Amino acid sequence: MDAGLASCAPGEAGSVKPTLALQWRAQALGYGHQFAWMTVMPGDDAQALLDALFTALDRVDPQIAREARFIYNRDGELRSPDPIAIAVLRGLMQRPRPLVLLIDDYQNVADARAHALLQTWLDFAPVNFHLVLVSRSVPPLSFSRLRDRDAVMELDFADMRFGLDEVRAFVQSRHPGNPERDARRLHDITDGWIAGLQLVSLDI
Repeated sequence: MDAGLASCAPGEAGSVKPTLALQWRAQALGYGHQFAWMTVMPGDDAQALLDALFTALDRVDPQIAREARFIYNRDGELRSPDPIAIAVLRGLMQRPRPLVLLIDDYQNVADARAHALLQTWLDFAPVNFHLVLVSRSVPPLSFSRLRDRDAVMELDFADMRFGLDEVRAFVQSRHPGNPERDARRLHDITDGWIAGLQLVSLDI
């Protein structure tokens, strides 16, 4: 069993976080993976998170969360997240195609039951399930098993910046023939942030 996870932390509003998430989605779809996307809103408890999760998975295939939804509706409240987490994993294991689930704004999760549900997925995920957590703070989850298997990728705020070589390639792709000094100047002005590069390069 394996799970892929990318954690982006910390970030600020207006950063390149949404752009990076969209790029992940495009690449996953290009590889033939299915993709589910949900966003955690401020104040969401575990039940609100489950509602958003079921909706996101239903867009891919209602069968994935069918058993989990039945358990959730039967109990009427979320006493323990484990039966629901395991039911979702069983639904995923029956699928031949890989599925990527992206949970955006995970820093808004404050319910311990929601963290417990995610931890069960991280510990027991099937090989065709990849989890991407996008957060402005480090999630209170244990990634030790994933790190031991080299099955986790963690990106922080600084990793999203372009280095000089990447800025040089960016400038050449939009303005072929520009001198080296333009790339260095753009790198110094924007500190490698792509949003700034896109704006400043318009004036070149």
